Amino acid sequence: MSDLRTTLISAGAGAIAGFVVNLFSTRWTRWRLYRGFQVEPLGRVGSRACVRVHNRYIFPISCAYAYITIDHEISDVLDPPDRFVAFVTPLSCSRVTEDRLCWSVTSPQSNPPSVDIYAGERQALDIVNFGPGWLEFPSEKGWASLGGERTSRVFLRSKRYRATIKIVTKDTKAREFRIEIDPDKVESAIRLV
Repeated sequence: MSDLRTTLISAGAGAIAGFVVNLFSTRWTRWRLYRGFQVEPLGRVGSRACVRVHNRYIFPISCAYAYITIDHEISDVLDPPDRFVAFVTPLSCSRVTEDRLCWSVTSPQSNPPSVDIYAGERQALDIVNFGPGWLEFPSEKGWASLGGERTSRVFLRSKRYRATIKIVTKDTKAREFRIEIDPDKVESAIRLV
């Protein structure tokens, strides 16, 4: 009877220790993933500006979605230029709050709404297209200015804006980055604030 009791106590202690180690390990990995991804603004390329989301940890980030909240006035919302379509217009006006962006990836599809970011990888995230008198923000469907069946998120009056980029992934909690978008600057059209 004593051997059975000792065996049960040992098994229970081992199960508890395994649970605690597993819980700590999972929390540690999630925290390191959270701390390990950063947003790096890139200079303007042509009329577009984007950021790179860098996974600096040893594990991949799976199914990363990106959202943007733009600090703008309702009066900043413009009608899309000819031939272009947008979700947010003066007729269907709302603020751009946690609306999805698209990634600058072409495989397996063009501008997908989510990507995996492997250890050490930097994935490009589309932010803004600078046009004559307007700024175009993509949706998860991509850029209207690329043609086809794409619909942009919104066209805003050309001026400086503050925004928040939120990266959501199934591997860790969401992370937010404050940025400033300035159409008058080429090298630093997007900068962290």
